[in-house]
Amino acid sequence: MRVNISFIQMDVVFGEREKNQAAIQRLTENLPENCDFLVLPELWNIGYDLEHLDQKAESLDGASIQFLKFIAKKHNVNIIGGSIAEKKDGVFYNTMPVISRKGELIDNYRKVHLFSHTLKEPDYFAEGDEWGLTGIDGLTCGLMLCYDLRFPAFCRNLVLRDASVIFVPAQWPAARRDHYVSLLKARAIENQVYVIGVNRCGKDRISYGGGSMIVSPDGTVLAGADEEEKLVSCDIYVEEDHYIRKMIPVFQDRRNILDEIDNNLF
Repeated sequence: MRVNISFIQMDVVFGEREKNQAAIQRLTENLPENCDFLVLPELWNIGYDLEHLDQKAESLDGASIQFLKFIAKKHNVNIIGGSIAEKKDGVFYNTMPVISRKGELIDNYRKVHLFSHTLKEPDYFAEGDEWGLTGIDGLTCGLMLCYDLRFPAFCRNLVLRDASVIFVPAQWPAARRDHYVSLLKARAIENQVYVIGVNRCGKDRISYGGGSMIVSPDGTVLAGADEEEKLVSCDIYVEEDHYIRKMIPVFQDRRNILDEIDNNLF
């Protein structure tokens, strides 16, 4: 099954939704006609302008979602919409929307693991409490956001629930870029799954490392970006029989009890 993945690595303008929309429109001008998925970075619309969530957070039918619906229909592409700051019933979430080719919001994932250091996400956002799983065009996709990448059991559970591709939009700082690159490869290798990491670049209050990449189930980087703003496209081939899992039968050889985390230890 051939699937074309395109992603946008962009310099998110702090707090400026319309400028960030304009950047996406510009960068999608060269989107391949056969593109199946367009992936955006975390909080692509306003960045981490958390102090102004009361004014800038949106519902899931707000301006940012309407913009993504327009882009999806214009290019006939499914969109893994990075994330936006969502306001629901007076509570804020870091929420990833999933938009179909028809321009319909078909799913969303609210970030489960909130980064307490420096950004202090828990002071602003509520935790999500559901798995990030969605089905599009016959493909089961796992959804994670940034800090989720540091929790290997979270990714493993998505793959055990049949995810063939894991999408990881992020705003990962340049100071820990090596961690980002290593963790993307590790999640791909240990779970024998495609991992698509889409980071932002540029600078607001801190510098961001870019390093977005598409990683195959054997850890090969199929396509990527350095630190520049760009659109990257790559075909992946999702195998129903998971050939790599037959070569190295990690899932077959799992010890269900011993290989799970014992929460009684914490």
